Amino acid sequence: MHKRTQYAGRTWMAGGLRVAFLSLTFLSSAVYAQRPSISDAEALQAGHYIDSVTSSGSPAALIHFIDLDSLLGLVRQQLPDLNDPEFMRGFRKGFLETGGTFGGQLASTAAMGSYHLLREYAKDGCRHLLFREWGKNGLNYHDYALIKVRDSIKASDVFVYTVDENISTTIATMSASVAGVDIARLSETDRSLLKLSELRSQKAYAAAKQVYDQLDRHVQDSKAVQVIYIGICHHLSDSLYHQALEHFAVAFPDAPSVYLMMIDVYYVKKDYDKGLAAVNKLDSLLGKDAFLDLYRGNFYKKMGKKDEALNCYQRLYLNDPTVSINTRTLIIAYAQANRYDDAKKVIGEYKQTSGFQETDLDKIYSAFPALK
Repeated sequence: MHKRTQYAGRTWMAGGLRVAFLSLTFLSSAVYAQRPSISDAEALQAGHYIDSVTSSGSPAALIHFIDLDSLLGLVRQQLPDLNDPEFMRGFRKGFLETGGTFGGQLASTAAMGSYHLLREYAKDGCRHLLFREWGKNGLNYHDYALIKVRDSIKASDVFVYTVDENISTTIATMSASVAGVDIARLSETDRSLLKLSELRSQKAYAAAKQVYDQLDRHVQDSKAVQVIYIGICHHLSDSLYHQALEHFAVAFPDAPSVYLMMIDVYYVKKDYDKGLAAVNKLDSLLGKDAFLDLYRGNFYKKMGKKDEALNCYQRLYLNDPTVSINTRTLIIAYAQANRYDDAKKVIGEYKQTSGFQETDLDKIYSAFPALK
């Protein structure tokens, strides 16, 4: 490693490690004040374009949607001494490679599930686009912070709900962790945080928990460390995982990530009332997402409230008939209620949707032959 790079790495760690771990807030309006303003119409046009091309299976739009210069600027804010040209070149090359993977994964998700624009909104002087991702890896949301670069609408950062973190913060943390580090220059807390990150990356979860248990309470209770701890507990035991999630929900009641995770936890634990409350809280934090009626319906069904479940499936179908899993669930709910005419009507409409295959109905026809 060149001396400059090595020295810069030490400086990042000595002055910036804790910032990278603990800084998880959106950027202040001052960051965006120097940028040209973006109208509602411009933001929505960009959002609908990303929605359309991603749904068609093309990852290219997402790769070019994130502005690398702006993203690097946000990383530098968390690691102020990040000025090494070699790192910059390596970052650009690596991002273009991993960015392609990111875009490809979302395009694949859209093909098997959906990647859908929920809404456009303004916060702290910045326009945002909120997308819902749903597919084989479950439910997630991505919040893009928008900027205008010349005449194009770009994203400077992305807040990922399941990890409760901006990707700029993720990059800053990773950059600090892999840099050449003079351990002697770090505080005891920073050394512990570095060790915690390394052990988690090595999947040494029991050892990582031991490091966490020895941290000062105020460090343990920071938002970023709590998110890391939840991930560690997930690999150790269900009881620890559930306790960590519930503690996080009390400490950070406005963090959407915990409610995303708690929905699955409560479903498995058969605690359906709490699961329904988690869905409603997530919906409130998102500013409403009709897709969550599918989850409400499933909880109501498990609670034995079939009419309420059916109402949820109907409501989502009327709002978005392209959500195939809800359409199939609605058909089954109609059949179970002996409303075969309604079920057949939905089947007829389902067959006209893009991507429909006859095999999609095989299990339904097997369970309810009268629907054929």
